Amino acid sequence: MNLTHPSRRTIISTASVLAFAMTATAGASVAASHHDVTIEVDGVSAPVSGFFTTVDDVLASAGVKLGAHDLLAPSGQSRVKDGETIVVRTATEYEVKIDGKPTTAWSTADSVDAVLDSLAEPGEVVLAAADRSNVRTQMPFASTRGPVEIFVDGQTLKVDAEANDTADALLTKANVSLGQLDTLDFYAQGGHTSLKVQRIVRGSVTETSDIPFSSEEQEDDSMYVGEKKVTQEGVNGSSSSTYYRETINGETTINLLLSKTQTAPVNEIVSVGTKEKPSTSAPAAASAAPAGSFSPSSAQGIAQSMVAARGWSDSEFNCLVALWNHESGWRTNAGNPSGAYGIPQALPGSKMASAGADWATNPATQITWGLGYISGRYGTPCSAYGHWQSNNWY
Repeated sequence: MNLTHPSRRTIISTASVLAFAMTATAGASVAASHHDVTIEVDGVSAPVSGFFTTVDDVLASAGVKLGAHDLLAPSGQSRVKDGETIVVRTATEYEVKIDGKPTTAWSTADSVDAVLDSLAEPGEVVLAAADRSNVRTQMPFASTRGPVEIFVDGQTLKVDAEANDTADALLTKANVSLGQLDTLDFYAQGGHTSLKVQRIVRGSVTETSDIPFSSEEQEDDSMYVGEKKVTQEGVNGSSSSTYYRETINGETTINLLLSKTQTAPVNEIVSVGTKEKPSTSAPAAASAAPAGSFSPSSAQGIAQSMVAARGWSDSEFNCLVALWNHESGWRTNAGNPSGAYGIPQALPGSKMASAGADWATNPATQITWGLGYISGRYGTPCSAYGHWQSNNWY
């Protein structure tokens, strides 16, 4: 409830003035007489003595100045009666929202619920901010005892209010504390006044998201046609945005972009072989031979020429011999209960069909596929053999 003094739009004094007013006595003026009276201003009383004719004379003598919206009883033109009490109620200007529309109003009520009730017409909703002035810390919330609802953190709490309880006292009863930015509103509807807490959070928030990498292929004439190998691993980039953000009860009300940075992704590069596969006389002759007609030594001879054609050293060939000795003994028809087959023990054996339709019997076809597999996954036979020694598979 804001106690600044903007321009007035609503006056809430007429009804109360009529309630307090006393009918003035008609007739000709009478000379002033000495009177002893009491002036009560907002509950504080003081005696006044002197020669007075009207109530206005008493106020002038006591130095009491009335505001345009203050209440006075009896009226200023009423004749003074000895021993009477003259009552003054000071009006206060309030900023409120009635059905969501901001307005200002004056009231002489001495409790929050009475102020709001005096402003609301039937069916209207009145909302007033409870600032940290005396309205919140000193003015009683309710004029009578009774239950009060507090809306906070998505809950509705109920506390029993005493006649002199302030808004802060009710929050204490409900074990509700306010943060430095939180606000408290008085909420009136249908003759009931409640408290509404707004949780406010302000600050910088940074949000980060990934930028996916792409994959691109590059031709490599050192690899055979049909072979592929990842030569550069892809790495996602990132985008980081920092915002100044305000939320009220978890709902974003301000979201201002302060800065934005990006890290570009590193694309994955896949090398694709373009080198033509070598032709050998031995595989050509072997294609018509029955399964098992090639000896391990002849298969190794075919492999040696293919290893050399790839530019690998003799030590790489020796690693290959040791590897496939363990896997298949260099037999084209070597099988395994797991489904692995052939010299390189492809799993399943039908994978080798990518190197030739005679994959089941031709050592050249099996070796071609096996060397392509080793190149794509391990790079060289010695690397593949090292993995086999550590894991007993490759």
